Formats: sequence, C-alpha cells, structure tokens
Amino acid sequence: MTPPPEPTWDPRQYLRHADHRTRPFQDLLARIGDLPGHPAPRIADLGCGAGNVTALLADRWPQARITGYDSSPQMLAEAAAHARPPQLDFVAADAATWTPTETYGLIVSTSALQWIPGHTDHFPRWL
Repeated sequence: MTPPPEPTWDPRQYLRHADHRTRPFQDLLARIGDLPGHPAPRIADLGCGAGNVTALLADRWPQARITGYDSSPQMLAEAAAHARPPQLDFVAADAATWTPTETYGLIVSTSALQWIPGHTDHFPRWL
C-alpha cells in the first residue's frame, strides 16, 4: 500500500485566515512574563508556517534569538520575508522528529501539533 502524499501547504490560503489564527496567540503572549535567559531568551516556534506569528515573538522579545521551524518549503519561503538576522531566522525541520540541540526559554507551536500523530509523546524530548 502506498502511503498518502505529504500535505502541500499554500501560504496564500493559510494567510487568508491570519487574523483569526493570530488573535489567540496575541492573547497568550500577553500572559507570558519574563523568560529564562531574560532579557535575551532563546525561543523556538515549531510549525512556524508563514512566519507571521513568529514575527510577533520578535516584537514581544526584541533581544531574543528566535528560530521558526517548519517542514514545508513553501511556508519557509513565505516566512523568509519576516527574517531579521541574527534575531529571527527560519529553518527546515519536522516537529515530529525535531530535538532541541540547545536550551530554550520558550518553545511555542500554533496550529501545528494536531498534525503530529501522538504529539503529546514528544513533549518530554522537547522539554
């Protein structure tokens, strides 16, 4: 049996709902206080998509070092417009297999975990 094809993400279609998807994230950011490593924490955004939400992290913590990770080349191409080297960059990685190689003060994921079968099993590795 042939496995189903990997989903193809269309950034334009995804961004049609940007306002709706961004509002809960903005509410969450407003509730987060100082992070470990403050004022320059290390932050990861798993499944960063088009990078528009990742850019909000850079606005919230302007001295942080932030990396958005996504497995979609199309989304990463769109996210590149939000890059702010060296503060904010985007890297190809699959959240299902991603393992931190350094300590992060914050790991966030917006609208991505539901695409990872058994995603709660990955929490110990990410922590």
